[in-house]
Amino acid sequence: MPSPFPGMDPYLENPSHWRSFHNSFLLYLQLVLNRDLPEGFLAQNEARVYISTSRQPMFPDVSVFATASARQPRYTGERAMVAERVDAPEIIPGEEQNEVFLNVIDNRQGEMEVVAVIEILSPTNKTERNEGYTLYRRKQQQICESGIHLLEIDLLRSGAYTVRVPEEVVRGQGKWDYLITLYDATMPSSWIFWRVDIKSHLPALHLPLTHDVPPVRVDLQAVLNRYFDDNRVTVAMDYTADPIPPLSPDDMAWADALLREKGFRK
Repeated sequence: MPSPFPGMDPYLENPSHWRSFHNSFLLYLQLVLNRDLPEGFLAQNEARVYISTSRQPMFPDVSVFATASARQPRYTGERAMVAERVDAPEIIPGEEQNEVFLNVIDNRQGEMEVVAVIEILSPTNKTERNEGYTLYRRKQQQICESGIHLLEIDLLRSGAYTVRVPEEVVRGQGKWDYLITLYDATMPSSWIFWRVDIKSHLPALHLPLTHDVPPVRVDLQAVLNRYFDDNRVTVAMDYTADPIPPLSPDDMAWADALLREKGFRK
């Protein structure tokens, strides 16, 4: 069943749905690219793996004491089992993060040369002072300095501004809900971007490859539609609740009317 929304579905931004959507959308985009890329080119998924740590340390409520009844009491040198204070450590939990992206590769000469990278921004990429943000910005700079094209797809309304195009350049053109930006390595001084309103379709665009091969067309809305059609996404959505993060009052009124019209609300 298709999404009730004409473009990006804001309910996918909910953390309970985002990771599945992020990885699946990239997979569908990879399939479409490998269908449409010229001979000798291919799209491969890669992953950026790192350990993310919480900025809020966890402290046990009380100190822990080992006693004579403990499973592994300590030997005091006098062969007596006594209570011994054990100071509670600060514990910062680590969680492995696995961020998937696409490399578009030119293998016509058998050299597997990366010519373009496609990133869908994750919440970790849009959280400042976070490992994911730092690693992403570093990679972003390395790609652009290497003469590789970079397509950034930001389908998250919340979080820090992270894409390469300067924020003041985009804001000077008006508001947006979702943002698609393209760094074309043949035009390094140009800013290329698509501002997407929640009421609009995701754009179709041309992704540059190499100087001797024309760009490949990428229809992001068609990829999103296929994702919905193949995965019964709407079955898992609670359209009776408000989306997370919330919409503006005007957009929520529009969304409410749309969901009622489509039969997802009464």
